[in-house]
This record gives sequence, structure tokens and C-alpha cells, in this order.
Amino acid sequence: LEESDGRDIGKSLAITLATTLTAKNGVEEWLLQFPALIELDKEFKMFRPFLETVGYKLMGEVGWGVKARVSFGAVTSMLDYATDVYITSMFWRDKEYAYFEASLACLTVSIAIQ
Repeated sequence: LEESDGRDIGKSLAITLATTLTAKNGVEEWLLQFPALIELDKEFKMFRPFLETVGYKLMGEVGWGVKARVSFGAVTSMLDYATDVYITSMFWRDKEYAYFEASLACLTVSIAIQ
């Protein structure tokens, strides 16, 4: 690897951490992207714990990463709810009352649990 490769690999860590839920998962995903890092991980037992510690620190300091993950989860959940409501209304419109009732029951239970 060249020096520029090291810079590119290093820059990708922050992006990978910002798009994963935990530092441990982020480090795992990041290591798998670069064969050279897998070799370092095998050779040096301290490498992964070191990276995970750095990852936890970065994730705690970078507020936009947490906000991005929470926002993505919230938007996904709302879109899922909207599509469920739409499908339920389609069952009503098409006079598929058994499916409508089943879908409505699922929505009601889901909302009650949340």
C-alpha cells in the first residue's frame, strides 16, 4: 500500500462509522472493505480493540452520525406506516373486507404495542 492508500482507507472509517449502528459493527464492515486491514487484524491482536475504541470515541463526538441514524430509522418507520395505511385503504376501496379487517387489526396492534 502507498501513503495515499492509507489516507483513503483512513477517511473511509468516519463514513463507515456514521452509517452503522455501533462502532463494533462499523469497524467490522470497514475491515472487510480492505484486505490489508484484515491482514493487520490477524497479525496484531491489539488492532481491532484499538479501532473499536477509536470508533466509539468518534461516534460519540460526531453528532450528525447519530442524528442521521435516528432520522433514517424514523423516516423508514413512518414510510412503512404510510404504506400500511394505504394498502388497508385499498382493501376497503376494493371491497376486500376480510383483508381490510385483518390489515386494520395488525395496524391497531402495532400502534398499541408502540
